[in-house]
Amino acid sequence: MSSETAQEAEERSPLLPVVSSKRRPSTTTTATAPSPTPSRAPSYGTSASPAPPHHRRKRRQAPPRKLRSKLLFVVVSVLLGVCVYASFVDDFMGDVESAITCGTCLGVLVPLQALAHVGDDAFVDFFVGFCTNLGIEDADVCAGAIGDQAPILAHDLRSISLASHAAKHFCSTVFGMCPLQPAIPYSVVFETEAPPPLLSSAGAPLLDDAGKKVKKWRSKGREPLKVVHLSDVHIDRSYVVGSNAICSKEICCRDYGLGSLGPNISHPAGKFGNEHCDSPVDLVDSMLRAIEEHVPNKDFTIFTGDIVEAAVWDLHQPVVEDDMRKWYADMNRTAPPPSYPALGNQLGHFHLRPASLVLTLLRNLIHHPSSDVSPVNSFPRSTSPSAPSSQWVFDLAANEWEKWIGEESAQMVREKSGCYSKVHGGDAQGKGGLRIISLNTLYWYKQNFWLYDSDEPHWDPNGILSWMASELHEAERLGQRAWIIGHMSFGKTDAFRDQSNYANQIFERYHETIAAQFYGHSHADEFEIAYEDYGNRTVENAHGIAYLAGALTPQSGNPVFRVYDIDPDTYEVMDFTPYYTNRSEPSFETEPIWKPYYSARESYGGLLNPPIGPLDSLDAPFWHRVTEAFERDVNAFRMYQSRKSRGARLRPCGSACRNATICGLRSMRSESNCVHPQIGFSFKDKKPEPDEPGSWEDPDLPDDGEEMWLEQHVHDVAFPACEGPGLGSMLRKLGRAANEQDSQPFTQFHQADRSKKQRENAQQPIKARNSPGRRERNARAYCLAAVAAPADRRAQSWAGQSTYDTYMSTASINTAVFPDEAQVGYQQATPTGIEAAAAETAPAFPSHVNINPLVVPLPYQTGTTLKSNTDFTKDTYGGTAKGSTPLASVASGFLSARYWGNLSPQYSVDSSYYGLPGAGPAIPEQCSLTQVHYYYRHGARYPTSGSAPGTFAQKIANLTGNFNATGPLTFLNSWKYQLGAELLTPFGRQQNFDLGVSARQAYGFLLNNFTEQGTYPVFRTQSQDRMVKTALNFMAGFFGVPEYSTSAALEIEVEALGYNASGAPYEACPNANKAYGSVGTTAATNYTNTAYLSAVERLQSFVTGFNVTTTDVGAMLQLCAYETDALGYSKFCEIFTEEDFQAFERSFDISFYGNNGFGSPVGAAQGLAYLQEFYSRREAFFSARGGGLKHLFSQTVLTNPGSAANGTLDGSNVTFPLNQSIYADAAHEVSILDGLTALNLTALAKSGAPSAIGNHTFIASQVVPFATNLVVQVMECQPSVPTKQIRFIVNDAVIPLEDSYEGCEYDYNGLCAFDTVLAALAKRIDEIDFNYDCFANYTVPAYGEVTNGRAPKA
Repeated sequence: MSSETAQEAEERSPLLPVVSSKRRPSTTTTATAPSPTPSRAPSYGTSASPAPPHHRRKRRQAPPRKLRSKLLFVVVSVLLGVCVYASFVDDFMGDVESAITCGTCLGVLVPLQALAHVGDDAFVDFFVGFCTNLGIEDADVCAGAIGDQAPILAHDLRSISLASHAAKHFCSTVFGMCPLQPAIPYSVVFETEAPPPLLSSAGAPLLDDAGKKVKKWRSKGREPLKVVHLSDVHIDRSYVVGSNAICSKEICCRDYGLGSLGPNISHPAGKFGNEHCDSPVDLVDSMLRAIEEHVPNKDFTIFTGDIVEAAVWDLHQPVVEDDMRKWYADMNRTAPPPSYPALGNQLGHFHLRPASLVLTLLRNLIHHPSSDVSPVNSFPRSTSPSAPSSQWVFDLAANEWEKWIGEESAQMVREKSGCYSKVHGGDAQGKGGLRIISLNTLYWYKQNFWLYDSDEPHWDPNGILSWMASELHEAERLGQRAWIIGHMSFGKTDAFRDQSNYANQIFERYHETIAAQFYGHSHADEFEIAYEDYGNRTVENAHGIAYLAGALTPQSGNPVFRVYDIDPDTYEVMDFTPYYTNRSEPSFETEPIWKPYYSARESYGGLLNPPIGPLDSLDAPFWHRVTEAFERDVNAFRMYQSRKSRGARLRPCGSACRNATICGLRSMRSESNCVHPQIGFSFKDKKPEPDEPGSWEDPDLPDDGEEMWLEQHVHDVAFPACEGPGLGSMLRKLGRAANEQDSQPFTQFHQADRSKKQRENAQQPIKARNSPGRRERNARAYCLAAVAAPADRRAQSWAGQSTYDTYMSTASINTAVFPDEAQVGYQQATPTGIEAAAAETAPAFPSHVNINPLVVPLPYQTGTTLKSNTDFTKDTYGGTAKGSTPLASVASGFLSARYWGNLSPQYSVDSSYYGLPGAGPAIPEQCSLTQVHYYYRHGARYPTSGSAPGTFAQKIANLTGNFNATGPLTFLNSWKYQLGAELLTPFGRQQNFDLGVSARQAYGFLLNNFTEQGTYPVFRTQSQDRMVKTALNFMAGFFGVPEYSTSAALEIEVEALGYNASGAPYEACPNANKAYGSVGTTAATNYTNTAYLSAVERLQSFVTGFNVTTTDVGAMLQLCAYETDALGYSKFCEIFTEEDFQAFERSFDISFYGNNGFGSPVGAAQGLAYLQEFYSRREAFFSARGGGLKHLFSQTVLTNPGSAANGTLDGSNVTFPLNQSIYADAAHEVSILDGLTALNLTALAKSGAPSAIGNHTFIASQVVPFATNLVVQVMECQPSVPTKQIRFIVNDAVIPLEDSYEGCEYDYNGLCAFDTVLAALAKRIDEIDFNYDCFANYTVPAYGEVTNGRAPKA
């Protein structure tokens, strides 16, 4: 092996074209580690107390924050001027966005470069002070992290031209403000252009039957090798059991001084770790014992880097050296050797969305640490002028690894910048076997700031890629297979596009030699595929596979290690099994239990058709076929997504997220991974649009629910001042101070903040870093004068502004302190009784009339005071409201909550309304129930984002107090918008829970059929957060807590454009989202433009400075409903009359009838999917109570529904079982109404289309209220002929069927022969033309023209 220096290797690299004959002189590397610089004691936590004497880390204090010269003031002023200008491009309020662009970034580099020329101390002083004073991090974190890294950036800025490619590269990768720069074109030249083919005895290339070259490497079916893969262990040797797991720093579970230890700790760290902390030594020992237990016959181990913890501000060279030595000693304990390691670089996984240019810089300095080198990520290239040497890292690694890789390979580590190769196996002549090539991937890692210090492109840093190519060529010559191991894969955005591109050219040339590649870094269970042509990613072009293993650290999910089955002839992966321990299980607190998670071959191979053969490996074509299965089968994709964190971090991932994830799997080249950073960022963290992946390589971003996004990224908000979270106000204050050449005002402004923190920390534990109040509280204190109440009665300046509370605890419940019932024991006797059968045994069915805990006032009437009621059963309202008199004679019996349309709480409707006065849900005496179907809506929720209530609030807020409300509207002067968006309210959760309870009481006995069959129910819902919670609350009521989680399976259909789901058919019916689907809305708007005029006139008399419109009336009526449902009471309900509420209800009647009911041209087509599913379920096991199995029919699943039904899910007996006695499907109200229309239950709208005047049958609050439900009862009745009967019940009202189904006659119980109804439904299915109604271009019918839910045809 050559002993040439790294620079010599680079200069002779075949990858380097001749660009310039000039090169900067480089410093000579040495094998002697430099003496560590003197350390300075840090300030721990936010307390002024000294560091605990036993703490092993020592860091320097932040340099004194002072501006050394007028030049520095000028530089800072220019810098601030640019940044402040960017922050004011748009109106800076709340989450208003700034217009920072690539040009802005390049402009800001000018003053930054000038500041760098002042000197490293000035550069560090400025950014440490900035970080500290803005409270971005604690003072010791700012000083430690920025103090080490900022000088490197200063060096970069002094070394480059701001008009160069390097500057744009700097802005794109460090700041994210320029587009990612394309790879500089270059074609790698190889010693031979193609591998030698296998030759026949005649000397011709050996071909198979398909005419393709015979594969050189073929399995002989021998016993596989066992290889253990470890990665990202992140061991915190300062972890303190019992310390606070919630703290103000990025990593907790340490002794940070006052507040981090003691008897009052709120979240004590357990012995084996916590999700807020890195790995304790005890967890490492537990994993090593598990390896010995589960893989006693392992052949060797690979380790893909990252050793030390994420407390980067607290690291220096002696500490890193000590941690590395101890870990390699730990690895050596797992006999037998060898082990093959790679150097790591630990990227902090925070998926930052930069708030501003300066803030991004600070976060990159703090939050992108490196484990295996100090300062973090600091590997200078051999061409970097005057750079400190990283040779100490290579020397240490070589010394520690030599016992495994041998002297020759260890010398390569010293000479090749931490890289080496080693042949495992083979014969005495060096032929055959496996050549393991270990790379130091930090030389193309975007957070290695040394890589930005030259205008001249460095095609092959330190000659590493050329060396790798030569090693692969040698392997090919000697008939060896090769593995490439490293820390960071080439497909991640963290990898420079240039080196990733050139490496992929090498991979493609030697793809027949490379058996597999292995990496870590992402902390996720992933893979990446390399292709011959990334423009045509097919199974035929899939030529390479990289395996990315999960991490040990509990911060990223459940701790894990991986075990591969390796074919000893091909060295390809035949299977792998992750072994994990569940950090949420009680055993994790005492002794973690490690268990196999899944077999990749069994789990993913089972998705393929045709299946793989017994001697086929999990090669690149295999994994490409798996991604094709992910495209076809959303459940398969969900399975993969859940496994990335070993089930610890489950987040929604819609269609765009899914596509981006699959694209990332199909890319071992960073420029092809479908990650496109968005240019122009806001000063406030930006929530991604629904169903869109994050623009910063975070394809797991949620599709719905701002609360989830805020929970994960609240720590990214820099400094929320009066105008909202952002940097603008602080920059203005600092800018004024700089221009006055006096920083004292800025210092004084924050001194009170720091003093207050110190007082607080002396009295209570350290606050959680991501607590929303941590940085907002002090900013709000300075804003009190701006929001003080005016002396007159005019509206407050903040009227109409949005406000919310978020209970989102980040604390983990200490199960050792609070064990569950199984751990406590002493449950005493727990016998259960017979299942309830109230539907059959009770003389009457209970009515649902109560809306407790909601309080609804009586309608507004001139000259009266208000009285509220909470019970729909009362006709008069005794008692006295606050300051009022009894109101028994005022508007007696009018219940406004029944006039809120689909926003009304569900209540029992009497069957007499539809013409069956004697009928009810109780089973008739002569009948026995055999099956029940539930189709139910979610309970009360918050308004949709951007809907009328929020728009009205914004209108009030925009008036900034310049209006005055009196009389019943006085409350508007200080009213705030306090509603969330889309999610269930507490009352809504109660509604679905109560529905589950009532279902169990009425039909619980039908569960006996599942017991007899040895099966479990499969219930269904959609993927929106409120829909999942709806089904879970129903199940909790039906089965109890915690039994619901194990008593039934919940199938979740994807609710997103392009996905079929019977509970969300509008996503598969384009016309539903056009004018065809809003016929009712148009008619309802025309109606309210007139009907609300009297309310406009009345309400306008109570307000000045505010023009009330019919749109405002509708919005305030909605606020009455939404606020009552969410907050328990609403002042808006007090301002409307009976006539107003009646008009409100009528508008919903018109709208829903025309949009989704019998008056909609797309109503029946959308409901067809549920109708088909209901019809298919007729083929089932029906069991009368106590009678055992009575009927067994052949089963029919839906494989090609021709509707919005999901053929994949409905085509399987597993996900669409047909042998259930209880079905329960959750859906939206529009979907349920579509289903009722498809079922042709015409009695619901017998009088036809609701109009502006007169009575009508269809009442939205009776058909589609919150928690509405359709119940279908199938029963055996004697002496009826035939005995099998069926009936339909909507909100407890039995629906007559004689006008719906041919052959059904009037029956006072609403019954009809089962076969007669099924025959009529089959005919209904045939007559609904889904393709025409949902896709054809026909004339939009006028309201009232359609009466059967079908599009009219000429």
